[in-house]
Amino acid sequence: MRRLAALPLLALLAVTGCASETDTESAGSTAGPSARPSSEPSSNASVEPTSEPAAIEYATLEELRLALVSTGEPCDSLQVLGSDSQPYGICLPDHKWSVVVYPSAADVDAVVQQGDDSLEPGTFLVGTNWMIAVGATTPPEAAAPVQAALGGTIWESDEPFVR
Repeated sequence: MRRLAALPLLALLAVTGCASETDTESAGSTAGPSARPSSEPSSNASVEPTSEPAAIEYATLEELRLALVSTGEPCDSLQVLGSDSQPYGICLPDHKWSVVVYPSAADVDAVVQQGDDSLEPGTFLVGTNWMIAVGATTPPEAAAPVQAALGGTIWESDEPFVR
């Protein structure tokens, strides 16, 4: 659980969650991603922080889940948690990934700053308006192929974030 321990600061709770969690097959619109290219995704295969911006912004958790699935990662559905104003989803059935979509890049930057101030490490793929957290039982290296497909910046939260 160590890697997911920073998630409460990042608007994502640990996958053990609360009894009031809601399982859902979809969270939000089923429309495709609202693509807004910003640059090419990084091909960096390490888990070292990179500085490539995300290629796409997502409007809903479901859009981000479908993008994650398109990389070959398992995420049959999302267990949606958090508040109505800032939900996040944990991939089912195996809790390998958690996803969150923010209203703007400024919101992502504010959340990342909270993580920078945290003493609890975690591995994240940070996009323009989204984040994907690597689950506690998933090796941090698993973020590299997802980054190659979706773009974003791989960030270890115990290191300074550089976009």
